[in-house]
Amino acid sequence: MKVSSFLAVLTLGAVAGVMMSEYSPEIKKMLKKGKQQLGGN
Repeated sequence: MKVSSFLAVLTLGAVAGVMMSEYSPEIKKMLKKGKQQLGGN
């Protein structure tokens, strides 16, 4: 039961993230910049 609910939360989080990035190009740009910084240039 715990694993199922955990996967459900991850799925909902992923869907919400995709929707946010699609509806807000600014957020998408910020995420790209954040990933580049984490990459260590």
